[in-house]
Amino acid sequence: MRRVAADKKGAIAAYEKGCAANDQMACAYKGHFQAKGLPEYDAGYKEGFALAKKACDAEPKSCGLLAALDYGLEASNFKSQRELNDKACKAGDQGGCYYIGRELYGEEATKAEGKKLLDGACAANVYAACTWTASGADRMKGEAVTCEKGGMGWPNEAQFACDFLAEANATGKDMPVDMKKAAALYQKACDLGLQSSCMKAIAAQ
Repeated sequence: MRRVAADKKGAIAAYEKGCAANDQMACAYKGHFQAKGLPEYDAGYKEGFALAKKACDAEPKSCGLLAALDYGLEASNFKSQRELNDKACKAGDQGGCYYIGRELYGEEATKAEGKKLLDGACAANVYAACTWTASGADRMKGEAVTCEKGGMGWPNEAQFACDFLAEANATGKDMPVDMKKAAALYQKACDLGLQSSCMKAIAAQ
């Protein structure tokens, strides 16, 4: 079962130089990719998590990467994730604003505030934010772009978009049922690090 992106080593290496030069965003990305897809007891996870946390403490804009690292794990703390994304958003990170915006958009009382954050993230090329308020064919088209391209280098956007599309293909939501395509999309989400998609990929085959 493939659980992490095939180019994980390359992603880590890409940020190695910047991190060595004390670029905290580079350190956050390095730590994120190092820990991504590993169980919490793994030494690699602990080392990567510690690096991402240190970067978050030094550069609030990077805190969304720490939140994204914890996203989807069984031991995840939603309150902690929200606080980290909020911290990142206030520091100017549009990926963090996207996660806060979609939460606010889901509640009638904060819908307008959420849309404002989502529109800002969309304008900054966080593709998932552009589709959050859309529906039907427009939503599917936007999710397809996000699944293929991600956006702004934000690690988790593509995997969730691929999983969303896989679910739509598996259930026939806004499109004909296509289990072969669903399995391929679940596998892609799995390869990108979304562990919950790995078993779905096997089941859809």
